[in-house]
Amino acid sequence: MPYSDAFLQNAYDVNASQATLMLIRVNIDGTLYYYANNNESVQSTVSGSTQVYQQSRFSLELPEDTAEGTPRATIDFDAGDIQIVRRLRAANSRVIVDMWLVLANDPNTAEFGPANYESVSFSVEGPAVPLSLEAEPILDVQIPATRYTPQTAPALL
Repeated sequence: MPYSDAFLQNAYDVNASQATLMLIRVNIDGTLYYYANNNESVQSTVSGSTQVYQQSRFSLELPEDTAEGTPRATIDFDAGDIQIVRRLRAANSRVIVDMWLVLANDPNTAEFGPANYESVSFSVEGPAVPLSLEAEPILDVQIPATRYTPQTAPALL
């Protein structure tokens, strides 16, 4: 995905004039919650419709590019937001997280994203609620060997 010149200049500038915001959409059992890593709410259309991303405090640790297997990330919510803890505890299925990066002066333009993750587990550890995430495990899908034969798909050998 090509980044805008403004984003690249902002990313490499020591005295950056614009903040880079992380916007996430959290899907808990079909109910969508929108959060911005910001001290005020942000209205944006990066998800495909106009949404208000509520102010929140969280940090995201992305997986390394060199890691083998399913990429895993961790998002740490502030444990002071008891609503997030309650929502995670009440979840009956995996939590799905979609993430975008935007510049504060143009929150409708996604500079990166969406990055899609599914939850593996979460815990409450002191001041943080770490949510372990993994990328969609499409690389782990097993293809049965008896389904493909050299006669019907010779290029798959």
